[in-house]
Amino acid sequence: MIIEAAWPAFLTLILFALLMIPIVIRFLKRRFDLFETAIWVIIIYSWCYVLRPAYMIITHTGHMYLSLDETERDRLLVLALGYSILGIIFFFAGYRLPLCKLISRRLPYPAPLWDKRAANIVVFLFTIVGAAASIIYINANGGFIFYVTHINWFRGESLNIRLAFLAWGFDLFPIASCILLLTVLYSRRQLALYTLIFIAYIFGCTIMLSLLGGRALVVSYWLMAALLFHYSKRQLRLSYILLVLPLIFLYIAVGGLIREQLFSVPDRNISTLPEIFLRVSFLAESMFGKFVNSPDADAMDVFMALLRGVPSEFPFQYGKQFLDLLKALVPAGLLPVSRESFRVYLLGEQIRNVWWPWYGGGTPPSILGFLYLNFHIFGIAIGMFILGLFSKIVYSYFRHNHENKGVMLFYSLTLFQFIIGMIRGGDLVNVGHGYIIKFLFTLVALRLITHGRFIRRRLL
Repeated sequence: MIIEAAWPAFLTLILFALLMIPIVIRFLKRRFDLFETAIWVIIIYSWCYVLRPAYMIITHTGHMYLSLDETERDRLLVLALGYSILGIIFFFAGYRLPLCKLISRRLPYPAPLWDKRAANIVVFLFTIVGAAASIIYINANGGFIFYVTHINWFRGESLNIRLAFLAWGFDLFPIASCILLLTVLYSRRQLALYTLIFIAYIFGCTIMLSLLGGRALVVSYWLMAALLFHYSKRQLRLSYILLVLPLIFLYIAVGGLIREQLFSVPDRNISTLPEIFLRVSFLAESMFGKFVNSPDADAMDVFMALLRGVPSEFPFQYGKQFLDLLKALVPAGLLPVSRESFRVYLLGEQIRNVWWPWYGGGTPPSILGFLYLNFHIFGIAIGMFILGLFSKIVYSYFRHNHENKGVMLFYSLTLFQFIIGMIRGGDLVNVGHGYIIKFLFTLVALRLITHGRFIRRRLL
């Protein structure tokens, strides 16, 4: 029994060691790049599949949502950790393929030209159109107060299905602010004015993205801005990121608590500011413990539930989400048979409705849960291999064109909106839908700023 109980701890240590080896090698070879795709995959993978199991083992904590005895919990934990080890091995197998660099060199890239006047016009147009679309969308869904107090419900839902596509207006703000940031970083004239405008813009953008109810959107936006600053102005040290991480965790924890306490219950009035501070003040006592034992760190718990209940309680998907993604990209009013809402395609909502419908938010399956749901162990092996291949192609493409502002923008968007989004969330419809819309907006913006020029490198 002692040996069996030790397996979860042993596998957690093995997984942690496998994740740390690439970082140690990069430090020893002095090739550590803070914003390399592999580094951030390691960070988020550790958060999802190392931090929570370690906390469960050390504190003897049970499953976050299901009532499991210790034997069943350990059995599922061993199985989940085994799949986690398999997944990261196949990820780096794909990441190390020499083919990645060859493919990345054949991809077209935006012209180095950056028309500052055109960039300012794009920022202005994106802001006006985004604000108009967002205001119309919020008014069509009961007005500002009703919308804010029902944030959880509107994450994939709409009172007016034909106007649901106007929520895309929210996506214009982060793209516009990143273009504005690049203009600020490369400006020599009126630098103070541009800096003040950007500070005001990033504050407003944070508020707008918060209205979508997803704190991950806000954090990914901050990280995109940090990446652009890192490669355009001054390289950020790892120590800076480590100092900022507790603030990010605090934002995620406090934001989640505020949403659960104040905005999850329908027809509930917003509390006063002193009440909000009283509700979140207990976080200062044990922020880390409450963070790793909250739905913000539930990736392993959801994965364990899937291993236990698929296919007896929840069916295999067999690639169904890829078709759902295509359907979700079409505005509901244009479909021959109108769907009820975007929510019907969200995998996290479907999982929640089966096992814990009492929970206010969705519970995305994370990357391993998504791949397991589609093609079992083969899905994890092949899917993580492809993700590793894609991650290295994206990074190599950026390194070949690292001084190109357009490529830098594409890279920041792909890393933090798609790759990291899939690792943590694993809901292809939710993550892929948002990424594709932002990618298209970015493509349109760069067409205007670079006067429509894209270059394809010729190889002998």
